[in-house]
Amino acid sequence: MGEKMRTPIPALAGAPRNRDWFSSAVRIGCALLAAALLAAAIGLWARHGSAVFFDLIASGIAYCF
Repeated sequence: MGEKMRTPIPALAGAPRNRDWFSSAVRIGCALLAAALLAAAIGLWARHGSAVFFDLIASGIAYCF
């Protein structure tokens, strides 16, 4: 039996490169979202202190039980 030869399809050869910008945009968007959430957490910590975070954790644990 002969081996099947794979020939690249010209229309699909450049497809992954066309989606690189989308992948980069998603990664940058996720990084910006993570940075915004971190900044919000630091801001809340600076304004209200650790009491807010400990109350959130305590209420979450109480909800589980």
